Amino acid sequence: MRQIKFYGITGFSKTGETMVRSFGFFLFLSLLWSVSGWAGDDFLDLENRLTTHPFHVVQSRILSIGALKPQQWLIEDETDGVQIKVKWKIFGRDLDEWNNSPRREVSAYEFQKLFLEPENYVVPPTVVRCLDPKKFEKVLETSTPQLRESNCVLGTLSAWVEGASPFHDLDSKRLKTDLLYQQAISRFNLLTYFIRHADSHAGNFLLKEESQKVQIYSIDNGVSFSGPLTDYLYWKSLRIKKISQKTSEKLQKLTLEDVEDQLLVASQLDLTKDLFFVSTQRERTLNPKEGVNHQAGVLQFGLTHNEIKAVFKRIESVVKKLKKGKITPF
Repeated sequence: MRQIKFYGITGFSKTGETMVRSFGFFLFLSLLWSVSGWAGDDFLDLENRLTTHPFHVVQSRILSIGALKPQQWLIEDETDGVQIKVKWKIFGRDLDEWNNSPRREVSAYEFQKLFLEPENYVVPPTVVRCLDPKKFEKVLETSTPQLRESNCVLGTLSAWVEGASPFHDLDSKRLKTDLLYQQAISRFNLLTYFIRHADSHAGNFLLKEESQKVQIYSIDNGVSFSGPLTDYLYWKSLRIKKISQKTSEKLQKLTLEDVEDQLLVASQLDLTKDLFFVSTQRERTLNPKEGVNHQAGVLQFGLTHNEIKAVFKRIESVVKKLKKGKITPF
């Protein structure tokens, strides 16, 4: 077996009698892909694969108990044989529920694009996918579509972070001396503050450390932006005093319209002739007062106008602190 590693993302692609490690995939293909020093192109590749490529599940296991059991899948991309590890989480019947809010999960992923470079994303690629219950009958929790007009089951697919450990809390001593750790905390806390992450326990965050990179990932963002609060609010507040120069520049240029363009519709799926919802180009929101919009074969997920205004107020707060020197660039 010949093994080649690209940008720290590990996957396997079958080519004749050989298997070549190739770019990772956002689903659950056959071997696991690992996150270690992602490059920008990797994120685009992962996101594209998870959103549009056909795949099948090689292995699966349930991650937790409960009515809506998330699963870890190993999937294989049917276009080139690349295999990746992902998390699958089925939608609830109402499409948006407390602690199972796909629109918030996808919005958190899309929002970070406004101020972070792809290689520094805090939220792994997360997309909405509608799967054929006949093709995936062995792994899907139900064969009944959430929407009667369709023939597919809705859920989110998110890239699996390999080689990481639960992130419990801020290491104050390390923060004073370790620049890579400072940068990781800065990116992570900006994200959790902006999205008002209200479920800040260690099971939702991961710490991954390598020789030239420290990264903290937020892997569960279903309780964010708005809605009921939990007892885990530690990272909802802003606790940092430094951010990167690039991030500072991006934040100071952001307008409310920029955030609305990105988040009023974070994901859109259209119904095909075969009655399957497939990802398509995002269009103008059907109703800015709703985070989930469903009308005439169009399904949109994003934030409401009021949620976005609240996000932008938090952005303005950081920008004011930058201008006053209360937050400074690295």
